[in-house]
Amino acid sequence: MERDGGLLVILNEDAFPFSFLLYCVDTVSRPRNRMPQIEFSLQLAEHVGCPTEGDLPEGTIREGLASWFERYPKLSEYLMDSDGNLRAHLSVFLDGEMVNGAEVLERHIAGRQEVFVMQAISGG
Repeated sequence: MERDGGLLVILNEDAFPFSFLLYCVDTVSRPRNRMPQIEFSLQLAEHVGCPTEGDLPEGTIREGLASWFERYPKLSEYLMDSDGNLRAHLSVFLDGEMVNGAEVLERHIAGRQEVFVMQAISGG
């Protein structure tokens, strides 16, 4: 039995000398990315022409977004108002919990934290 990256290789030489079975190791047991992650709703990403997900540097959400704005300027125009605040039509989730308001951009992110940004949904 050998372990090679994300695969567990089991050599079954007793039954069939040249055969072997491959089993994928459950993704939960694989080391995960240690950087904070950001994800944008599909509609938002398509509208501004950026990927739906990626890495964020550790620091504040504002600092992390700034690294994305350098590569995707249209993203900045869509997310931020002229005063440098997050536009009201957006919802931001940090590790699955909605965080809105002026302080959202100053929240510190590190490790495996996840930020999700989507258009706010309203209706009746």
